[in-house]
Amino acid sequence: MTRHLSLTAALSDEPSRLDCLTALALSRAITNKADAVAREGVTEGHYDIDMTVRLVGTIEVLADTDKKPTVSIPMKEVLALFVARSGCTREASVKLLRECMTDALLHGVKGEGAVAAAADIAAEHKKVVTEMLEGLPRTFVAGAVKADIEARLVSGSCLATTPDDEATAA
Repeated sequence: MTRHLSLTAALSDEPSRLDCLTALALSRAITNKADAVAREGVTEGHYDIDMTVRLVGTIEVLADTDKKPTVSIPMKEVLALFVARSGCTREASVKLLRECMTDALLHGVKGEGAVAAAADIAAEHKKVVTEMLEGLPRTFVAGAVKADIEARLVSGSCLATTPDDEATAA
């Protein structure tokens, strides 16, 4: 009977320091960039893999820290509330909002020129965000991980089952 353990399952039963370090080393050994390059050389199909890989290198885990929280004001919701609360001037507000959105798109994706021209708006925005952030607790940041790891094939193979093989077997 072959026993298959995923990395997550192997770590779920009260992981020891070694198990967590091994998982970290495995996750850092292959990067997304390497994945994209390797994918180019693999054709469609089902692959049975049985191999032993040796990881060689170093991992440095830096200290955990915290930081001031950040906030992004949901502008669509702000604009919707603005229009909803415009009362009898709602139609004029929607027309003006549409005009401003068009101008902002014509002058740049972020409309930074218009914000600079209306310095009082930028100052009020900064004031509101600062007041919001002062009341929020600091955010935990896990320490950075620096890794210089190479994966080396010790033994094993990958056997492919192509769509043609599966059709023949059926």
